[in-house]
Amino acid sequence: MALKFYLITNSTTLDISDGINYSVLSIEGLGFPPKKTIIDRGPFQHGVTVLDYRADARTIQIVIEAFADNVEEQFQRRAELIDYLNFSNDPAIFRIVYDTGQTKDIECFINGGMTFPSKSEKGFDLQVGIELLCPDPSFFNPTEQNVELSYTFTLSGFSIPVKIPCFFSESILNNSITITYSGTWIEFPRIRILGPIVNPLITNQTTGEILEFLDTDIVDNDYYDIDCQYGYKTVTDSGGSNRIANLSNDSDLATFHLARKEVGENYKSNVILAQGIAISNDTDITISYFEKFIGI
Repeated sequence: MALKFYLITNSTTLDISDGINYSVLSIEGLGFPPKKTIIDRGPFQHGVTVLDYRADARTIQIVIEAFADNVEEQFQRRAELIDYLNFSNDPAIFRIVYDTGQTKDIECFINGGMTFPSKSEKGFDLQVGIELLCPDPSFFNPTEQNVELSYTFTLSGFSIPVKIPCFFSESILNNSITITYSGTWIEFPRIRILGPIVNPLITNQTTGEILEFLDTDIVDNDYYDIDCQYGYKTVTDSGGSNRIANLSNDSDLATFHLARKEVGENYKSNVILAQGIAISNDTDITISYFEKFIGI
């Protein structure tokens, strides 16, 4: 199976495996990332008790050959690589494309290499070592998935004795949807709750985690954005104001995620339940996520 490799910076793509300007000679670090096992041990215990684990940042080592017919072309290749991997606080993307068209991306920063020693030159061609640091060790399918929870009205109310019979009712959201998640690593989704809705509650019934809003009235045309990703963990309204205080104390913003598939499964069914009151035809809840993979 042939693989193609790309570097993407500022939405500009460099093919480092085109066989014309560049070729990938070797690559390491695409499997499991480093792992830390969290253990405990009693004072009289033989061995240890495994409590949990954490995946550490991933490093990927690449050796490429840059082709050139003369010194000028060689320095053009060097300048191009420096442009794409220059020091920055914004990540680049390392992309891998299978011959089937399947694509996996990972965010990365230059972490070493790119020193261009003269001994690496073969004529005018140049062998270049590159080390990439990937703070999030998971690869992801770059096609974002967006799932909307449809709604139905449940009418509840009462009548009072007036000259013309009246019915006072309330529209209630109580709907679920199943996300068939085929990733091999957990994903922390982004959720937008578009009003009108009062006291929305989002529950992942597969994991038992909740996002519950108290004393919260999201009016028509307003929305709350919930970002469960690490490095974010935010709740903001349409004006950019922080609304994290509206979450209940037992909400799981720190851990709310889509569960990964297990051995023998083609996917994991994550059942998401959305609840709230005082909704309308304009009410909408959208869950956005990428399929994540712990190695390829």
